Amino acid sequence: MARWAGAGLMLGVALVCAQEPKLARTIGAPAPAQWEIPDDPAAEAPVECRVRISGFELHPAEHGEVIALPGQVPGWSQAGAPDLPAVASGFRGHPQVRLAVRFLRSEFEDVPDVDVAPVPSARAGEFDQPYEKPVLTYSRSPNAYAADAWWPETLVSLQEAMGGTQKHVRVECRPFQYNAARKTLRFHRQIEFALEVKRD
Repeated sequence: MARWAGAGLMLGVALVCAQEPKLARTIGAPAPAQWEIPDDPAAEAPVECRVRISGFELHPAEHGEVIALPGQVPGWSQAGAPDLPAVASGFRGHPQVRLAVRFLRSEFEDVPDVDVAPVPSARAGEFDQPYEKPVLTYSRSPNAYAADAWWPETLVSLQEAMGGTQKHVRVECRPFQYNAARKTLRFHRQIEFALEVKRD
């Protein structure tokens, strides 16, 4: 009888250990991104630039782990995709010059055993009966969470917009890629890219 009681106790301990929640993790030394972009890149293009990210935090939540990055911007707004923040920088462009961005290289490390939470979808209620606050629903996209591939594929993008007579240029870098099949988060500590004049 004592032997069975002991076995039951061991099984109970094993189940408690298996269900122990994850703790918050800090990778590196989190700080705002450091950008190296010339004062007037549109005039100097083509020119090589870079951004350095020193670290980030992982916080466990009900629907997965949430990445916290100082100065982050939403990296991907599609509901159901892994919630991977990005960093962005802007500068004044030239109205007659169209720029393009080209990824060059990166320095990265892989962080294992990560379950990245998905981007939630928000419901605000009906037009005549709005909710006091949006209701968030978390569901995982099969395309993003089932494939054995690094997502997203693109690490850097560029947008241009006119504001009156001024052109504004925004460069966005995505320092995280996620492989859900391997539960591995790829952290790009440094991303190097080129700003070039766009040829039609």
